[in-house]
Amino acid sequence: MSSQHPPRRVQKKPRAPFLSEGVILSCLLLIAAATVPLVFRSATHQPTDTTAAPSVTPIPSSSSELAPGASRPAPIIQVLLAITPIAAAIARILLYALAILAAPFAAAFRGLLAIFHPFVLVINATFYVFVQLPWQFAAAVGRIIYPIYTFAMVALLLGATGGLLALGVGRLSTLAASKPKPKPQDIQGRRKKLA
Repeated sequence: MSSQHPPRRVQKKPRAPFLSEGVILSCLLLIAAATVPLVFRSATHQPTDTTAAPSVTPIPSSSSELAPGASRPAPIIQVLLAITPIAAAIARILLYALAILAAPFAAAFRGLLAIFHPFVLVINATFYVFVQLPWQFAAAVGRIIYPIYTFAMVALLLGATGGLLALGVGRLSTLAASKPKPKPQDIQGRRKKLA
């Protein structure tokens, strides 16, 4: 006789927030937007011979060497163009050194994660049972009941508005119907005074 075991529930690993669908789609949209100028630039330029060596145009040292109508770039731009490759190389070296220095800390962090993994699982399960599951249930019920709620609230508001309008019209009509007519006492009182 074989014993039936319930199927094991595979727990999904939580995805990192930087790999969410929104972030990935935003990055793809950014890449697509960045390639649009390249597409239009390649469509407007005539194809060139790619076998020829690329030519480098030196920046003239004096304004007399510039072509007519051309202007010399600002000095800050020249400095930035010269410093950019050097700064990139320094940043690469610093990041490599930081990665080497951080390796022991990363290993210790992985060890701490392994030690605290049971606690993390208990916290995740508690969060799922007491927060996420009730929220999903309430959201599902809300999605089901929302059309009924909308219909009932619109009917209630229209009924209340119609009832208040009918009440106002009824009160105005009873006031108009029961409005007292002026009594001729004033006329009789004046006759008595005159007599």
